Amino acid sequence: MHSNYLMPASVLLQIAAIPPPREELGCDRLYWGPSSTGKFSTRSAYDFLDDVGGSVPGPGPLWRAVWQWPGLQRIRNFLWLLAKNRLLTNVERMRRHLTPEACYELCRQADESTVHVCWDCPLAAEIWRHLLPRSVHIEFFSLSLEEWLFSNLVNPVKFGDANWTQTFGVVVWKIWGWRNEHLFQGK
Repeated sequence: MHSNYLMPASVLLQIAAIPPPREELGCDRLYWGPSSTGKFSTRSAYDFLDDVGGSVPGPGPLWRAVWQWPGLQRIRNFLWLLAKNRLLTNVERMRRHLTPEACYELCRQADESTVHVCWDCPLAAEIWRHLLPRSVHIEFFSLSLEEWLFSNLVNPVKFGDANWTQTFGVVVWKIWGWRNEHLFQGK
């Protein structure tokens, strides 16, 4: 069987030209070439990518706000997916042919996008309206996803015994959890 249909012949020749390991040279070891020590680090990867591919965007304020969020790591991971707009909503599930429709099953009023699930849906909006003072409702419900997430993750306001940042993270995570329980477990 010929394997040249998987990759070009020139690549196969380069692989074939690599000498096999020899005992007198010792065991193989991992070595990250772009680092002076041979050890991999995120910094050396950024430097390498910056050198070979132009500018690499560093962590921005939203990235820092998510990863400095004062709570459980699983919620922090969820907030990261939310910040990247990578939640597996029905809009995304439909795009992947995992569901026949994009409509949000809980309210049946709109397609299930990240924004709709987290705060546009009347059910989610009702939760937020009960938690927030009326004076901030207009701003809270009119921001883009990134603005909404960032402004709530850096808000220093106290909320009872907790701070708003922590409360916000837990509440938006629970809203997503309730959605998943309803959709996948029928609760």
